[in-house]
Amino acid sequence: MSETFKKLTGFDFNKRLQSILEKLVGGRSVDVPKGFDGEGRYASGSIRVNYPGQGFIMVHCGNYFQQEFPVFYDHLQTEVNVKDQLSYFLTVNPAEIGGELTLFDLLWEGGQTKESARHDNEVFLADGTSLDTSPNSPLKRSKVKPNAGDLLIFSGGPIWHKVELVEGTQNRITIGGFLAFTEDEKTLKYWT
Repeated sequence: MSETFKKLTGFDFNKRLQSILEKLVGGRSVDVPKGFDGEGRYASGSIRVNYPGQGFIMVHCGNYFQQEFPVFYDHLQTEVNVKDQLSYFLTVNPAEIGGELTLFDLLWEGGQTKESARHDNEVFLADGTSLDTSPNSPLKRSKVKPNAGDLLIFSGGPIWHKVELVEGTQNRITIGGFLAFTEDEKTLKYWT
């Protein structure tokens, strides 16, 4: 992503992100995790385009993904402490209508799940009861709608969240990924 993005925009996203993260972590090092078998590196971020009338991201949290994608996270765990990872995204182009980041008043606990990773509007608690996360449910939530150029960093590992349906005429375009410290907390790693 880095070289392609730089060629298209003239902007070195990785260099800027790394500079910001280094300032936030007070002199600790910042790096991208090594790939499987020590070859290559993880991608530092991914460009996400949500199209009007189609684009949204289903309810999820990073800790849930760790149980859904164990091979990926088992490997990543060799380099970073992924439990309660942070999420980041830079808004390149906000949605005209919709596209908000919704943070639910619901923290991850072991045993929580969904019908499937692609299922939306419901989270099953460890005791088997379900919580409705649909727009009209009484579950408390906060919505954030960043402007172009805003960088959001939030606790996406333990907080259930989603991106609302994009409407209007503009695509919602973001660049994002995840952040976590190494076990010794000397290095912050970022990846997607």
